[in-house]
Amino acid sequence: MKKWGRLRQVKNTLLIVVAFQANLKPSDLIQGS
Repeated sequence: MKKWGRLRQVKNTLLIVVAFQANLKPSDLIQGS
């Protein structure tokens, strides 16, 4: 059970990181240009 809970936390953190990157990409492009 604990292992599954850890996997869930990792999945959530990965989703948050991906969302952050998706949100940062447009701003980075705007700054670049």
